[in-house]
Amino acid sequence: MTGPRSRRPQRTYGPAGELVVLHLSDPQFGRQHLFGGNGLTAADRDRDSLFVRLHEDLGKMAERHALWPDLIVVTGDLAEWGLPSEFNQVVEFLDRLVEAVDLPRHRVAIVPGNHDVNRKACEQYFLGEAADEREPKPPYWPKWRHFAAAFEGFYADARWPGERAAFVPELPWTLFEMTDLRVVIAGLNSTMAESHRDEDHHGLVGEAQLAWFAQRLRSYRNAGWLVLAAVHHNPLRRPVEDDENLWDADDLDRVLGHETAGGPGPVHLLLHGHTHDGRLHRLPSGLLALSTGSAAVTAEARPAEVPNQYQLLNLRPDGVTALPGTREPTSLTVRLGPATTAPTWTPTPGTTGSRWP
Repeated sequence: MTGPRSRRPQRTYGPAGELVVLHLSDPQFGRQHLFGGNGLTAADRDRDSLFVRLHEDLGKMAERHALWPDLIVVTGDLAEWGLPSEFNQVVEFLDRLVEAVDLPRHRVAIVPGNHDVNRKACEQYFLGEAADEREPKPPYWPKWRHFAAAFEGFYADARWPGERAAFVPELPWTLFEMTDLRVVIAGLNSTMAESHRDEDHHGLVGEAQLAWFAQRLRSYRNAGWLVLAAVHHNPLRRPVEDDENLWDADDLDRVLGHETAGGPGPVHLLLHGHTHDGRLHRLPSGLLALSTGSAAVTAEARPAEVPNQYQLLNLRPDGVTALPGTREPTSLTVRLGPATTAPTWTPTPGTTGSRWP
């Protein structure tokens, strides 16, 4: 199988004039995972996998369109039920993917989705606290214990040129600092309210998390870095199926969006999953929000007219071109800033690149 590794172009980042982001969401390794196990022989089953399909597709995109991922963002629902066996498949998939596209592990950002919450572990925690006459403490850390183990397992051997990414009980969200690209990603956790109880099944980031990121991201934006945010749940609330949406999306936009109370917000672009459909929205502040279709769920779990897909995003200081994968791409180019704002491209003194506005 021909892979993209041997033909990767040499880019100069200082900061980057453009970047290509591979955006994946909702692979859901588990019962809803589409690929694998369908072949008659072991070789057929190995070939019928998300990795093989994606690897072959990326090779074609590189050959036909000269698109090579500089970083990877996975916006949640890596597993189906948050089980250890499912996360073992997730780590194996990510291991093979970074090797195939020749990226260091610190260039991968992952965030949890609602399917990455283990409801049985959460219920077990509640029962244990009740047995000891204590109240469970939100956000109920044990629900993420298998996600956290997979996170640690994947990044264990990563070499971090900047601050090491972490997902820990004290801070169950992640700042991904990619100093070699001058890119930082706010890995937002929108499963803060999730538990085994049905009434807790909705997206929520929370004020503490938003305030933490607002404080940390400002210095990167001021220094001319590209600032991305990644979240699982839908940031544009719809009147139906509201439990599928991010309930505090307005707060996210107010704190991190393009226009905040203190001036321009810290985030250039928001990536999200959960819709099982690739869409583009602008939040009220003008912040551009891009979702990608599910990577590998069965037809019953996604809109009938939408294939499994991913996105390749070509980011530049004056805009972003979104290229849906798994079919011949049709480009969609939009500005990163509010639609009423003219594109800006400000040279950074002493560098060969350009400054992200």
